Amino acid sequence: MGLQRKVCLALVSWIWLVPGAASAESFRCANGIASDGDSKAAVLGKCGEPVIQHSFCRAAAPPSEASAREPGPAVTVNVLPCITVDEWTFNPGKGKFLTTLRFHDGELVSIEQGDRIRD
Repeated sequence: MGLQRKVCLALVSWIWLVPGAASAESFRCANGIASDGDSKAAVLGKCGEPVIQHSFCRAAAPPSEASAREPGPAVTVNVLPCITVDEWTFNPGKGKFLTTLRFHDGELVSIEQGDRIRD
């Protein structure tokens, strides 16, 4: 076996075996595969209830200043829109990885794997 092939094999093995936080584009569930762009309802139907649910409001980027101002008293009111962020964590079973799905305003935007489940 050539040196180049050994190095390639070692690199592929290392990438495959390294645990920890990783990003994925899909998550296999009992009733289907959850993928980026899925709604919360679709993921619920495919994966069932998560073991942990966390929701919060993240302020969206502030709007840019208007260049033209109307005459009158100067009153500034800053109302920032809110992006609803939901994080659902699933426990797929022993030997697999805890998986957290993040939704922005009800749409799946990211899937991250956490620690390997030992028990």
